[in-house]
Amino acid sequence: MLKKERELVEIESGPEPRILGREKEKTLTATRHEYITLGGQMGDREAFAAVSPYSLTLRKLFAEKCCRGYGPNFREMAYVLRVDGAGWHWEKSGCAGVRVTKSGAATVDIYMPVGVWKAGGASIRSFLAEHVKHGFDLMLSRFISKKITLDSDVLSADFMAAVNEFLNAP
Repeated sequence: MLKKERELVEIESGPEPRILGREKEKTLTATRHEYITLGGQMGDREAFAAVSPYSLTLRKLFAEKCCRGYGPNFREMAYVLRVDGAGWHWEKSGCAGVRVTKSGAATVDIYMPVGVWKAGGASIRSFLAEHVKHGFDLMLSRFISKKITLDSDVLSADFMAAVNEFLNAP
């Protein structure tokens, strides 16, 4: 929601105008809840430059394709992409650290080694696609084991639509 404040000024009060009060104008904007998100921690600037165009594309596709309600107890699936570099390095590869809360939110870390992003675009794209799918399966099974109700068929279809479009992007 956007808020704009406008000052009302009394001009007759003398040489110095006086503020009488503030009037708030509210403009409603259409907002969409993002049910699948992707954040990141890049190891250095070079890693950021190599990986961010792909992670941003995937994040936008998730926001676009995975925007329906998937159940009353489902809030979010969040990926945290950790990319090795000179400053930060985890020396891991793949998915780890799956967490699911009772409130219906899940997270999983995806670790990308230096060799993947230094190999270039196709390597980055396939690595991300493979590991977001694996992370999705891990989070979904954890939701089911914690008896959190969600429409897994619709969520899976929307998720795969986003991943397939990502894989087929130029």
